[in-house]
Amino acid sequence: MLLPGAEVKGLDHEECLALIECAEDAQDQLMSLLALLVSAERKRPSPNDSLISEWNDLLQLSIDLEIALPGSDVSTYEKTIAIFRSESSKLERQIGLHYKSSEDGI
Repeated sequence: MLLPGAEVKGLDHEECLALIECAEDAQDQLMSLLALLVSAERKRPSPNDSLISEWNDLLQLSIDLEIALPGSDVSTYEKTIAIFRSESSKLERQIGLHYKSSEDGI
């Protein structure tokens, strides 16, 4: 089964499956980073509740996008993958900036 819009973009069945798997992998990466960051922040002596709330909002966005994906067209999958990857990159930078030492739990 092709995703809507696949024929226009010249994608075959295998490429559509790869796109779906890519979205799943990108979301898995994002959710793993969020879990890691929330856990590390909660272990700090004075956790930043605002930051935890921001990450929880991002987690909810990720879930909402995942729920909306089935039946979506190729462009929606591509945009969602871009969002997941962009947010993961931002979180990876936060890990590098704020959780450099093993004392912080990462």
